[in-house]
Amino acid sequence: MERASVKTLLILSMFLSTPAMAGLFNREPEPPKPVLLEAKTERAALLKQVVDNDSALDKVIQDQSGTGKQVALGKVHVTVLTDTSGGASHSGGLASFGNRTTVGVEANYKLLGVTPEDVQAIADKFYADLKAAFTSQGYEVLAPEKLLADANFKEVVATTKSPEVSGDYIAAAAKQTGLPTGILQNVKFTDLSETLGNVPVIDVDLSLDFAEFQGSGQTNHSLFGGSTVEANLAHSARLSIKEGHINVFFSAGHNEGIQLGNGTIRINMIPFKHVINLPGDIAAGVEEKGSSATDIAWSAIAVLGGNLHKGSRYEVTAVKNYKEVVATNLQPFAEVIAAVLKKQ
Repeated sequence: MERASVKTLLILSMFLSTPAMAGLFNREPEPPKPVLLEAKTERAALLKQVVDNDSALDKVIQDQSGTGKQVALGKVHVTVLTDTSGGASHSGGLASFGNRTTVGVEANYKLLGVTPEDVQAIADKFYADLKAAFTSQGYEVLAPEKLLADANFKEVVATTKSPEVSGDYIAAAAKQTGLPTGILQNVKFTDLSETLGNVPVIDVDLSLDFAEFQGSGQTNHSLFGGSTVEANLAHSARLSIKEGHINVFFSAGHNEGIQLGNGTIRINMIPFKHVINLPGDIAAGVEEKGSSATDIAWSAIAVLGGNLHKGSRYEVTAVKNYKEVVATNLQPFAEVIAAVLKKQ
């Protein structure tokens, strides 16, 4: 898919700087780069890169000691964003005049052609892939019926709304898994672990985006006193895991209780620290639907400072086999998730 781009430039004085005349360059810092999931990527290494927290991963292995070769999938939840935006801004000005001007660009994307049934199918397929991944690690993934024998977990599953449709996303929990709620929601999974005989209970939550945005900005000062402030935004349709987490729950034991701060609690909450780009193309087409801009005159009035903002809107039509493309691209990430437990 060809990348679309937006660029906004605001002139702050009658003297326009050029690359040959520019004396100073003030650039925005580079944002953290996403990681790319490929078939050849070593799974455990990618997991460490994505979570960027070796101590959290080490604690899971420590808590896992003596728990055997069984694992339970308590929650497998996938959110597909259908409305997403990105932007870039930069502020600058002429120090001699004491003014500041801010310029900004923004792009909004809407995803068309994805149904709640598609997202439910993606969540269910990811559950199956997780089961296969943990099995290949040497684990027995407990059947949903064993988990549902726990009355509290059965209630969690029964009260989970799936699929769920909102204004900017569609979300689904895999069948026979659930989203616990309430102030002690995580305790429900530690209790489930105890009911199952201290089997680790896995909670996986993914948020899928369909566009990427890369912004930058700089101020260029001329040797003759002129200055330009610019903000740039490159954007395109792209499938990625925008955010998510892997939580691993173990029984704390009735005698220990849930005591935050003394180490007896055995809830391992591991959020993703990086966006994970996936190689699949989910866009059949991208159409620009219009733009809006507010500007100020670039005459001498601009020397006093001001603001400029430009926005564009795009509609992305999903490919007809969207759910199959997404499911295929998520399958290797199930193997990344399974690396959170040591191989048997």
